[in-house]
Amino acid sequence: MAGTNNSATSRKRAKLRNARQILVQHQDPAIDGGKLNVPEFLRARRFEISQLQSAMLKSRSAASKRAFQALPRSLRRRTASHNVKRMPKRLRDRARYEMLASDSSSSSSSSKTTSKQTLDKIGLVKSKKLRGYLRVKQRALTQSLKAQAKSAAVVPVPTEKAKQTEQAAASAAESTTTPTPTPVLAAPTLKFNKQATNELAAPPPGKTKYAHRQRTKTWLPTHVWHAKRAHLTSLWSFAIPTHPSLKAYRATHRAASRPGVAIAWDASYTASFILEAPDETLLIKTLACVTLGSYAHTDQLANGVRSWQGMAYEPSGAALAPVLVVWEPQQQQQQQQQQQPNTSYKALLRCHPAASVRLVSLLDHLRSLTKFEYHDFRYLLGSIDITGPRSLPALNAIFKLKPGDHKAALWNNIGCFSNSAALPSNVVIALEATDPRLSYPPHYSTTTTNNNNNNTNNNNDNNSSHTDFDPVQLIANWPDKTLVDPATPSIFDSSVINNSYINQPSQKSIDKRRAAATSNSTHLPFTNSDPTFPVLLLKTSPNSWTAIIPWGWVMPTWYSLQHLPGIRLGGLDQRHQLAFESGQLYFPTDYVGCSAALTTIEKEARQIRETWARKPLKKRISYRRALISKSTIDGSTLRVRGEIGSPFRCDWKYLWKIHGGVGDQKDPQDIEVEGLEETCAHQFLEESKKYTPKPNISNIQSFISDSLQAETQQVPHTYATFSNYAQSINTTVDPPTPTPNSPKPLLVTPVKIHCVTRGTPQPNARIYRIPPDQTKLWLASCASPGTPSPTCPDSSYLIGFVTSGAFNLRHASGTGVGAVATYIYNTQVSNKNSMLCLVRNVGSSVTRLAKISQIPLVNAY
Repeated sequence: MAGTNNSATSRKRAKLRNARQILVQHQDPAIDGGKLNVPEFLRARRFEISQLQSAMLKSRSAASKRAFQALPRSLRRRTASHNVKRMPKRLRDRARYEMLASDSSSSSSSSKTTSKQTLDKIGLVKSKKLRGYLRVKQRALTQSLKAQAKSAAVVPVPTEKAKQTEQAAASAAESTTTPTPTPVLAAPTLKFNKQATNELAAPPPGKTKYAHRQRTKTWLPTHVWHAKRAHLTSLWSFAIPTHPSLKAYRATHRAASRPGVAIAWDASYTASFILEAPDETLLIKTLACVTLGSYAHTDQLANGVRSWQGMAYEPSGAALAPVLVVWEPQQQQQQQQQQQPNTSYKALLRCHPAASVRLVSLLDHLRSLTKFEYHDFRYLLGSIDITGPRSLPALNAIFKLKPGDHKAALWNNIGCFSNSAALPSNVVIALEATDPRLSYPPHYSTTTTNNNNNNTNNNNDNNSSHTDFDPVQLIANWPDKTLVDPATPSIFDSSVINNSYINQPSQKSIDKRRAAATSNSTHLPFTNSDPTFPVLLLKTSPNSWTAIIPWGWVMPTWYSLQHLPGIRLGGLDQRHQLAFESGQLYFPTDYVGCSAALTTIEKEARQIRETWARKPLKKRISYRRALISKSTIDGSTLRVRGEIGSPFRCDWKYLWKIHGGVGDQKDPQDIEVEGLEETCAHQFLEESKKYTPKPNISNIQSFISDSLQAETQQVPHTYATFSNYAQSINTTVDPPTPTPNSPKPLLVTPVKIHCVTRGTPQPNARIYRIPPDQTKLWLASCASPGTPSPTCPDSSYLIGFVTSGAFNLRHASGTGVGAVATYIYNTQVSNKNSMLCLVRNVGSSVTRLAKISQIPLVNAY
């Protein structure tokens, strides 16, 4: 055995030595008698270069790199080294040869055997569990079929015994008519109506096997797919992906700007509500009450060819959340009214799930004042968000129209736009798409413009269109009426959504159908029995789209979308990153004053505090002793220690105390937390667990009134405004009367921060205004790097906080997003050095000069 190992080692060493050995000529034939023969010299160099190239090739082939190691990280699988079928087809032969050569399948040591008694015991336990699981599943299936048949008026699929009984009865009666076949649905949990009227809908029941995992949260349609490729967290009663398992920070930055790339999210957690009113004017006034008058109704909105994005407000005037409004086309409503005179007007209202409960409370309050209804479509409609230059071509490759559709040619032409920023803003496209699994694997469209007449490709693939068109003419004469017409099934109707699940095939039946196909193409032809489903495409920003589809069609669409080249996976962190890099607000973190933002701030502060408390005393920052500023006065050094406000969050309450006349005072709870720094980490952790934030967010919100919309659209945040709009629909609202001693709210303005020289603002960083006597010193320190910078001013100059901050890859410098006091910002704007401020990170004494500018609420949804 030892001799065998030595021989194998020697052979391996010889192989590596030969691979890395480069032959040279010691006697150069080009030198003859001290003279250089130029042709011979060049010929000798050619030999050495060829030997160098061959040595490089040998070294590459002799390197110990397996086939699965040659794949990029996005294609690697954990079991690729053991299972050849996990490898791409182009590398399977090489992987199979490497496995046979290394003899990795066999093992020299004998495996541990298990006794027959143990195997019998394990089999008995498994069989008992299996029988119990089957009984529970059968009972749940029976109840589900009964509920579906009762609610959706769909007859359950009969069993074989029932079929035989019906056939015997039919033959006995000698009936000449054949019974109509019952529609078959793919999944029983998808076909029953999950909507609710004038109340919140119950979440859909998951599979019986995983029901115990969904007691406190709801799985997205793509939950199992994401569980293998991303990290998930429980937020807003959903299990939502936060970020992919692979590194994605730089890849996300490239996907949003580079051609040929896009990033997609499963946004089915977004709350969707259908507002329904018998009169169009009543529905317009209802939306005006929700948005405090910022909603402006137009003919394009009424026809359903454009969407509207803005802010929703609570009755107190505080901002609630960004919302999106889409109307059902008027032509379709008028057509329905001719058939059914009692048909009403409908509008789709979408908002973030963090504000869905408060939005329902607002709608319930308005319903007590007027006549309208709302339907909860949260679990009836799903959505997929995609952004990047390749977002529109990717949607065109996934959503294929059935043959004979009058929109097919136009939809293929629209899919050729690699940059959808040229298309009209807030455009809406309504489609009736076929099953994406029929055209798997998907391919991008190859539509060409009329400027390129050299197209010689004669491929007749059904997934590509080869027509010539003028893109400029298409944009100038945008066909609104063609893209949104009454003939397209409406996604506003729950019956249309439920009917789309009829005859929805399973993946197994699709595979059998593809295996039985006679053609070489993997794409299956569309038949009359194949289902179709409604699709509503919304353009939310220059290169971002939202596809609203039925809940049960999200997973088939998502699976095909992720198999397109250049499409990456995104989570909540990627959304926050793209909003931060573009200088926009991210909900709910950056929307200061909203109840959802305050709840998020308290939750993150509690997590940061617990993480800080777990560290040993010598490994964590002592915020009570942290050096904030250092200055020299008359030869003596003055040091200011102790972080102002709470070091774990943006302490807006502390800022209100400074500018509200209360004085520089800290919250007793913060003082108690700082006093515990002398104790050990374990004791502090136990004490911090006892600390719970105030559950009534309105206590803090009474101090902080949001002025985001007031700064951009001049919408007053008063009770009188809401009362006026409510009275316009023949109702009255009694706003609470403020007391003389009630505190004055602090208005804040959202801003973006850009460091002038160096520095990177971090979350919770403090923003100061420059003292008047230090303005020239700060400008001089920026002009000449060697000049020392002034120290950080005291807390009386504090004007705001940074809510999101990091190194911005788009600007190649440190930037941030935050909010400052409105009256101070307006004063700074009128000043010569209006856009300058000072930024200091928490627990640091280094202060940086930065520029601030207001962020308009455009595309806030």
